[in-house]
Amino acid sequence: MKLSESEYKKSKFTMCLKNEQGQLILFNSYTGYDSLCKIDKDYADTFAELFNNYKINNLDKSFIHTLEDKGHIVSAMEDEQIKLKEIYMDTIHQKTLHLIILPTEKCNFKCKYCYESFVNGRMKEDVMDKIISFVDHKMKKLERLSVSWFGGEPLLEMGVIEKLSEAFIKICSKYKKIYSAEITTNGYLLNLNTFKRLYALKVLTYQITIDGMGSVHNIQRPLLDGSPTFDKIIGNLKDIKENVKSRFFSVIIRTNCSRNIMNSIRDYFTYIESAFGNDKRFQILLRPVMDWGGDRVAEMSEGMIEMNDLGTGYDTLSQFDLGIEVYKNFFNRGAQVCYAGKCNQYCFNSVGEIFKCTCDLDGLHDSKIGCIMSEKEINSYQYQLWLSEFRYKNNQCDSCFYSPICLMDWCPSKRIHKEKNNLCPIDFYSFNHLIRLFDKKGLIKQIV
Repeated sequence: MKLSESEYKKSKFTMCLKNEQGQLILFNSYTGYDSLCKIDKDYADTFAELFNNYKINNLDKSFIHTLEDKGHIVSAMEDEQIKLKEIYMDTIHQKTLHLIILPTEKCNFKCKYCYESFVNGRMKEDVMDKIISFVDHKMKKLERLSVSWFGGEPLLEMGVIEKLSEAFIKICSKYKKIYSAEITTNGYLLNLNTFKRLYALKVLTYQITIDGMGSVHNIQRPLLDGSPTFDKIIGNLKDIKENVKSRFFSVIIRTNCSRNIMNSIRDYFTYIESAFGNDKRFQILLRPVMDWGGDRVAEMSEGMIEMNDLGTGYDTLSQFDLGIEVYKNFFNRGAQVCYAGKCNQYCFNSVGEIFKCTCDLDGLHDSKIGCIMSEKEINSYQYQLWLSEFRYKNNQCDSCFYSPICLMDWCPSKRIHKEKNNLCPIDFYSFNHLIRLFDKKGLIKQIV
């Protein structure tokens, strides 16, 4: 028996765009990355006519099932807005304890766009002991512990990383919970021996910033005394690539794109491809230089790119054999909700102060929610203030396909301070280019 046309409708979370070959690419933000698929160019216009005008029952039955599995069509009676509440609960109330820990706030670099003030030095023993007790208490009820080592430059204090890591691993073993760790480092001190020590402590993801070729990088990211850093970092990464056989780690080469970098992006990709393109453990991540505060970034104001300019970088990246696995999560629901808006996320600076947002480590904008050394560790009001809600809900957001990814509250700080600029996530503005990047890499399958 034929299904009536009214039994299905196009999902409000599905977007369509054509590639250069005329094929129609479909993406559904509720299903996420697995929804990506494309329609042959000879059928694209016919399909779009049926799809957009709710004549879905005219399609082949097996094709209907495929579209339904990928989330592109839903029951005509379904209120998809209710799904956002489900995503909210899954995203904000995860059973993972995520800690961002600064072993020190000191740094050996003086980056042009850095917002940090570098006031506090090495984390003291009593602060470490309190954090360990905090984790032990929390992990009795949670399922996973995820630690992000941050700074400052965290590798200036390897001893802190080692002591805390060993304690965290022991706690997770005691309660039979999952442990994972990552590190954001400038890479200057990440020699082969240090990498092996970190790897033994289950640090499996390494985010290292390289800002273009040496001529630009050394200006944007010099040592404190102004000395260059590019060659040292590249040498460290090549050492790791050539001498570590394990496939269970990833190095994310982050590039903070300024106008200078975008002007020479092809030369940069050519260089990175020649150095790391044959090793999928090394991936590339493009981000725009942003004004997160501080005085130094003002000197770069004319060098900042527009948010949609990142798409040009993706278009060029598609022509190179570089790992882009890191971008897969950008397609998934809740992916653009900041960690600061999640229940079980805490940032500890090196003196034990507890923050929600790493862009406000001076506590000037309500990010400080407590101190691990206080009898009452967390201020409940400040904590609740940061939890993401649907406070930006409006007609424009309600009708946007992207809402399951950002939950209409991607940056709690903007909501708290009632900022009216950039209410959409940075990656929203270049999302079409990101989809086309995956298509050009052959990562989107044709379903008809």
